[in-house]
Amino acid sequence: VANATGLGSTPRDRQLNAGMVAALMALVCMVFSSTPGLISALGDLDVSLPRTHAASSPAKKGPSAHAFRASSDGTFAWHNKAAGLTGAVTRTGLALKTGSSGSEVTLRSLTLGRAGAMTTLAAATPTATDETAALRHANVIEWFQNRTGSLEQGWTIPARPAGTGKLSLSLAITGAEVRKASNGLTLLPAKGRAISYQNLLVRDARGKKLPAHFTITGTGARIVVDDAHAKYPVVIDPDISSSG
Repeated sequence: VANATGLGSTPRDRQLNAGMVAALMALVCMVFSSTPGLISALGDLDVSLPRTHAASSPAKKGPSAHAFRASSDGTFAWHNKAAGLTGAVTRTGLALKTGSSGSEVTLRSLTLGRAGAMTTLAAATPTATDETAALRHANVIEWFQNRTGSLEQGWTIPARPAGTGKLSLSLAITGAEVRKASNGLTLLPAKGRAISYQNLLVRDARGKKLPAHFTITGTGARIVVDDAHAKYPVVIDPDISSSG
């Protein structure tokens, strides 16, 4: 787990800190959901389990407006009124659109690594606890936090990938034209408002900001990170919202 020492106190810093915790919680929930016996074994401990995994928890208030809701097809639907977005987390990534009349745009994590040493990020079964959903690609956790005003996307990378050169995360983006913007990317769907894919922030375990940027590719986009002096784990964290 990343050390919070030296982290800033701005709202964006606090979001990233929460993202680190969210990734850890997602990993714990994956373990619990695959081994239900662990839950009963914790019955005598003072541990608060996420509502979806605690079979006998006390009555609590209902899910928030930003909660991920399980669907019969194994996906988790979400809605963000302030961000002007709705969609689902699926086995292959994120589907979203700007309102009921917008056309669907999908984002899928393809590969992670360095030139000549890229690792495929395979499809995975999504899990969710209230406002956080996650996909575990082997040891890399891709997570989503549905926050007021934006959907926060992140990747928690626990150990330095092999190879030399800058770290690269490749994304497939379908259903929208991808354009460069002043603070990231703009996605232009066939129907509906533009989608902002911006505010890219990358930090290492010491809270150090790492140089990072988006590039446009033939399949969508790539996030490039200079992690030469980073201490792992590293979190890559952009925001998604509508532009109008």
